[in-house]
Amino acid sequence: MLWLNTLLYWIVIRERYFSVNRLDSQTDQFLMNKSNQNSISEALLRISLTIQRMSASTDVVDVLAVCFLELQKICERIHVMAIHQVVDQAEDLIETYHVGASGTITSPQVRKARHMSRLWRTREINYMPDVQADCPEDELVYLQSKFDGARIGSMLDVPFSSGVISAHSRDPNAFNNDDVEMLKQVAEVFSVGLTRVKDLETIDKRVEELDRFEERYSLAVTAGKTGVWDHDLSTDMIFVDGILWAMIGQDRPSCTVSMDEWTSNAYADDYPKLVDAAQDHFAGCAEDYEVEFRMLHSDGTLRWFLGVARRCEMTMARPFDLSERIPTFLTSNRWRRRSSGHGGILRIV
Repeated sequence: MLWLNTLLYWIVIRERYFSVNRLDSQTDQFLMNKSNQNSISEALLRISLTIQRMSASTDVVDVLAVCFLELQKICERIHVMAIHQVVDQAEDLIETYHVGASGTITSPQVRKARHMSRLWRTREINYMPDVQADCPEDELVYLQSKFDGARIGSMLDVPFSSGVISAHSRDPNAFNNDDVEMLKQVAEVFSVGLTRVKDLETIDKRVEELDRFEERYSLAVTAGKTGVWDHDLSTDMIFVDGILWAMIGQDRPSCTVSMDEWTSNAYADDYPKLVDAAQDHFAGCAEDYEVEFRMLHSDGTLRWFLGVARRCEMTMARPFDLSERIPTFLTSNRWRRRSSGHGGILRIV
């Protein structure tokens, strides 16, 4: 009977011992998972901050460098990586960024890659645990050449919303399911950076086009002796470009001045016909505003000008007293009635 009690006591003690060990093991696993998730969250935050600091399309290299650095902090088994963005789904065109073991980033390459395009379309995860044994020799040589000949023992391709992210390790059997989710989260954040790249490239292109347009415009108006201005009827202020100031002998840059200051340069005898032409235009008697008149040059001479204008109705209109406004302008080619305004061109004749 004594031996039976002893046996039961020993079983109880043993069960409690293993229960405590299981609890400790579960607690350690929970804390480890919590720590890993915190590390991933911090990494994503640092990548997002780098994206927010992007001011040019070339800054995507900095974002990719941060992605690689953060991935290596979380998973030391990642030695090289690549991000493939789908450029043209129909043509299977992929734009790829490669990051070498030393952190060297190659210029993006656009190429036809049916395999990567298929992975992206099907959302299929591709894991090759032993690349050296399973990958055909010619493909292995090509793959390693993209990373300066670095040995690749295993690779993991994970699709995300706009492409595929690839992680490579020198060691075989290097990755697990947790790595899949981590790569996917990092890739999704990086895809925001790729979108920002396209936006910045569009902005750069628009700025370049605008610069070319302004250069052509400046050459045209200078050769044609044409100046442009824009009058806001709500404030009675007028923008006058530098070319127009030069036409009347004043060395001034493009600027906004009061209408009284600008009209003080008009020849007094021609002022009434400026007013009459404006009244006819506002009343609908003339579709365009066009009038010849004289302005005073700084050297004391009179210069003939042709003023051409057309009114343009816009939103946010409010009533205004035309009789009070008409005497305050000369000519115009664009009259805005947002709070009411007009602009125009003057040409020496």
